[in-house]
Amino acid sequence: MLSLMLLLACGDPANSADDSTTSEPHNEHTSSEPLYDYGIICAESSADGATLEVFADSDDCSSDHEGVEFSCEVSVDGEVVTVTTTYVAGEDPDDGCAGPSTAACSADLPPGDYDLIFADEIWPIEVPLEQPLCIPDDGSTTGTTTETE
Repeated sequence: MLSLMLLLACGDPANSADDSTTSEPHNEHTSSEPLYDYGIICAESSADGATLEVFADSDDCSSDHEGVEFSCEVSVDGEVVTVTTTYVAGEDPDDGCAGPSTAACSADLPPGDYDLIFADEIWPIEVPLEQPLCIPDDGSTTGTTTETE
């Protein structure tokens, strides 16, 4: 269900190549060093705006990697909503592509105007969201080895 929602909201990065089982992933981070604010996030809200749900996608082939870690966190401070992802690629057991790693997180959020921050970008949003918001919205991905404070 989560994958379907990401696919519908963010698009299918595998469709950018003819054969997704042999295509090169968008990202090939293979270090055991964590990356912060990595991947693509899509945010949506419940109809009453009570919950902001965030779905994160690593936009790579890491779901079968040994030791892969991918997590998502949402924090709210007044009218500022900060989304953080943390990603450790693990080790690829083979040359196949098993799809991206995914994570989900949420926060209670009453209706109103907010600034959503992800990967040092600020996106003004109005909750409840009329449609899912995916960041980055240009098909690229993000990631830094420096944790944002």
